[in-house]
Amino acid sequence: MKYPKLQGTFVLAPMSGVSDVAFRVLAKRHGAAMTYTEFCSADGIIQGNDVTKKQFYIDEEEDPVGIQLFGSTPETVRQAAQLVEGRAAVIDFNLGCPAWHVLSQGCGSALLAEPEKIEELVREVAQALHTPFTVKLRLGLNDAHKNYIDVAKRCVSAGAVAVALHARTTKQGYSGNADWSAIRELKQAINVPVIGNGDVFTPEDAVRMLKETGCDYVMIGRGARNNPFIFTQANQLLATGTYDEITSEQKISLFWEYYKLAQKHALGFERIKGHAMNLTKGLRRSKELRVALGQTRTTQEIVALMEAFDE
Repeated sequence: MKYPKLQGTFVLAPMSGVSDVAFRVLAKRHGAAMTYTEFCSADGIIQGNDVTKKQFYIDEEEDPVGIQLFGSTPETVRQAAQLVEGRAAVIDFNLGCPAWHVLSQGCGSALLAEPEKIEELVREVAQALHTPFTVKLRLGLNDAHKNYIDVAKRCVSAGAVAVALHARTTKQGYSGNADWSAIRELKQAINVPVIGNGDVFTPEDAVRMLKETGCDYVMIGRGARNNPFIFTQANQLLATGTYDEITSEQKISLFWEYYKLAQKHALGFERIKGHAMNLTKGLRRSKELRVALGQTRTTQEIVALMEAFDE
């Protein structure tokens, strides 16, 4: 098995609370070569948790899409992966989340402290699947313990068909700067596709990461949260050297496009509010709008505010 050959270079990162099915379709429509679900709890999948089920619901427009799992034991991750197999082009395992509630469960980037356990987990899951299995990791727990090359090599030898690297340590969280040189070093060290991630906020960042690191694909997270049109722009910049600026009208239309998709997939008020807040950042007069959005309690109130702003 191999990582799918994508019709493009820039992919949407898995983001908790952001990359729901409606936002993923929005990103796909606007140039993302691939999308990833929010990370889904392996335990939640096994238990049939309704919230988790909604996280890995896939829309037919998304293909190809990856389902990202997190868990702490080979057995639970294997069982969960087998339960969702067939829904997505790849199944990805999260070795990068720095959130305390995930680390405290021995999941996410906490596992970087146990390379042998990671290797065992990847081998057990990869051998049990008929779907390509991949991993997303960080540099290491902290500056004194950067073991991403060793962990990545172990994962590849155990059956991972691609490695995504967020070029920060667990301790950094999202502070400081991502070390893109580590992405370049990883690309030189392993023989499967490398997906670079970290500090891609503009189309220029996306193309520069690609050229500076030699990675196969660029994964865009926070840079897409406020502007899913970044995928179109990055594709244009890579192909022609220039790109179209997004207008205020286009930003507003992105919200309405998201809203229709959210209705289609029965997403709730909190999701719609979160994306309304994100998608209106940077707009003229957006400060007042976003203060008002923050005070809303119903979807109808959001719609009324957005309609008034759009006039």
